[in-house]
Amino acid sequence: MYLHAGNKKNIRNKNIIGIFDTDNCTVSMISRKFLSEAQKRSEMESAVEEIPKSFILFEHPNKDLKRNVKTRSKDDEVKERIRKKKKRPDTRVCFSQISSSALVGRIVDGCYGSYK
Repeated sequence: MYLHAGNKKNIRNKNIIGIFDTDNCTVSMISRKFLSEAQKRSEMESAVEEIPKSFILFEHPNKDLKRNVKTRSKDDEVKERIRKKKKRPDTRVCFSQISSSALVGRIVDGCYGSYK
């Protein structure tokens, strides 16, 4: 399933690492440093044009790593697996106008009501 963050921005649920409230998180020096570093690395996306209420930290699928396995040898596959393990995951930050509690509610309840 996907989480709709606003303004036609959808994020796959399994890629979400965390959903944070901007008012609470930006008080901490560590959070501000993390967000400024993410901005320097161009890892920020925005689903809002106004002041955001929340932000979503998610893993962005790296399409460059997907290659045709049939054309590679076993040695190349092993080297690729080792390289992927050492590489830091490609994470992104998406700001949203929707509150963090509403976003979490969308994930827990799903699109069509609560899971029972």
